[in-house]
Formats: sequence, C-alpha cells, structure tokens
Amino acid sequence: MKYLAFLFLLVANCEPSTSDPIKNFSFPEIDHLKLVGVITETDDLERASVHGYGIISMGIIESNVDFYNPRKTNSRYYISIDGDRAELYIYVGTKRAGDTVKIDMTAAKEFWYKNVRTKETLNYSPRLYNKKLHEFIDKNKLSKLHGN
Repeated sequence: MKYLAFLFLLVANCEPSTSDPIKNFSFPEIDHLKLVGVITETDDLERASVHGYGIISMGIIESNVDFYNPRKTNSRYYISIDGDRAELYIYVGTKRAGDTVKIDMTAAKEFWYKNVRTKETLNYSPRLYNKKLHEFIDKNKLSKLHGN
C-alpha cells in the first residue's frame, strides 16, 4: 500500500513535458519572422527553477515584424517584439550581452547566434519551456516590453 501511495504522488507531480522544440509549434502571426538582433541583457531566472530558461533582451538590428505580443493569446511562446526591442524566452546557456542572434522562422525554423568573445557562429534549436516560465515572468513583472 505504501508503494502505491508513493507511485501516485510521483505520477501526480510529474509534468507531461517541461520543454518542446519550437519547430513543433505554429505561431501564424510570426511564422514568417526574420530577425537579427544584439543581446543587451540575459536573466536565467535561477530563482524560478526553470532549468536555465529565462529572458534574453535584445536590440533589433533588422526585422520584418515590428510588434508581437503573444501574452494574451498563448500560454507558451518564445519571443515578444516591440519596435526596436525584443525578448526571447528560451534557454540562456552561454548567450551573453554583445552576442548577435539571427532568427529565420520561414522554413526550417532556425536560430543562430554569434558569440562575441569567440566569434564562433552556432546553430541553435530552441525549445519552449512549459507555461510555468511565463507565469513566473508575468507574476513578477519581469518583461520590459509591452508595458510590463
């Protein structure tokens, strides 16, 4: 009986998935997004226990989308755009201020970033964290875009 109670607690506390590849999702408003930006700030939200995911703030160099605020329509999203600024909500890892990010969502849904220190360009396949990440950002008003 103790074993069954433990198993029940274990299953009840499991989330179906903490992250999924962005390529498995469709964001019709920005499926054509092409953006180049420079990272101005990163926050890995360590205090939120979201496994290295966080906010990557960027200044936009060029983009074919001027505004995108997914908060009211999606519980999971990877980017928010407001004029010449953008925020990525993805795994922070080694990405740092000064790195260049290139996003092309038209066909292969690819991201690249160029490390400012090593000058190395890396292909990156971002993943969406579950809605816990966005709930934490919204609750603590951590986004610097769209009046938050």
